[in-house]
Amino acid sequence: MPNTVVIFGASGDLTSRKLIPALYLLHQKGRLPEDTKVVGVSRSQLSSEDWRKSLGETTRKFAGKEFDETSWKRFVDLVYYEPGDIDSHESFVRLHAKLKELEGGQKSSRLYYLSTKPELYATAIEQLGLAGMAQEDPSIDLADVLTPDGEQLVDLMSASCRPDAQAAESLAPKPLLQQSQAQNELWPAWISANTPGKDSAAAPVLIFHGDADESVPVEHSQALQDRLCASGVPTERRVIAGAGHVAGAVPTIAEGADWLAARIAGTQPNPTC
Repeated sequence: MPNTVVIFGASGDLTSRKLIPALYLLHQKGRLPEDTKVVGVSRSQLSSEDWRKSLGETTRKFAGKEFDETSWKRFVDLVYYEPGDIDSHESFVRLHAKLKELEGGQKSSRLYYLSTKPELYATAIEQLGLAGMAQEDPSIDLADVLTPDGEQLVDLMSASCRPDAQAAESLAPKPLLQQSQAQNELWPAWISANTPGKDSAAAPVLIFHGDADESVPVEHSQALQDRLCASGVPTERRVIAGAGHVAGAVPTIAEGADWLAARIAGTQPNPTC
């Protein structure tokens, strides 16, 4: 079965710095399913060859020592580009035709990755449905899973990735899931297991956060540090002035590596909360 990863916002920073290098390294290590293709979509008027050339330059840089010309050539042959605008139904019609062509008209598995502004998520999902590229599962009704408070929280989070913190915090302690659902008990356990800072760790933690991050409010990393410290984990938090969500992380790599090397050498004292 063909497998296709479709990246909306393909000409953006996140795609070139993170997504494509990660997919390339998975392919290099044989960890992508067979017959996997990657299709980038954005408003930039590029050809597939233009995008491949640009990605070659950025992946060489961000994959570092793991970049290999031979394996890159094998991977990049699976990469395609289709110009399109999320606000344009015609763009999605053209994209659908392109995907069917690449997949040979076969039943396929697709992953749609929205590397875009959060306010475009709903539009993109609606356009996918209108173009026949995605279908809502009729067996799932959020009203049957969520409590009214849960639905209110989902609406709040859907409206913005930076919702009103006070409103979100007021809803979070309330029951969010219908107790009649057999799998409800799995969700709190899953959320708890994946919430950092709840349990003690075996090593100190260093947190970097840019104060210009528009995706994750800087107060969130302060809350994480507070939780880690409360659980007995020595934690240091460094706020980077003017740094954003993605690009701001790159300058901290060397600083973090120096911190880790000093820890290994025994010259870096434990952080004090």
